[in-house]
Amino acid sequence: MENFVAGTQIGQIISSSKLENFEHLRQPLIQYAIRYQRNYPFDVLEQVADDLENLITKSSFSIDQIQPEILEMIEIGQGEYCLSLNEISEAFAKLTKTRILTKDIILLILNHIFTAYSYNHSVDEFLSKEDNFLQKLINI
Repeated sequence: MENFVAGTQIGQIISSSKLENFEHLRQPLIQYAIRYQRNYPFDVLEQVADDLENLITKSSFSIDQIQPEILEMIEIGQGEYCLSLNEISEAFAKLTKTRILTKDIILLILNHIFTAYSYNHSVDEFLSKEDNFLQKLINI
């Protein structure tokens, strides 16, 4: 898998962080993955996006609140024969199943989402724009 994150400002900021736990990025990155799903919809992930969108608005959000059916839909997306669907499903899987979000996991999630974009656009068309959007989304 190509490393799209390495050349981005968001990647450099996260890579240079001294934090060990990046839990504060779970909700914005779920929101970011949902944004991709809304722009490039996959039927298997529609309910996933709807349910996660509702869950992340709650101040008490926890991955333990995610219904097993939603996790199953994500797994289905991971196994389908569409590479961009596989990538966004991988991002959703890591965001919904990983208990502790480390720097490496965050960078991997971002790379899955950027890779999904790469199946729809050239790098020149999306990377800088998405890098800027992410910096604003997570207030960096």
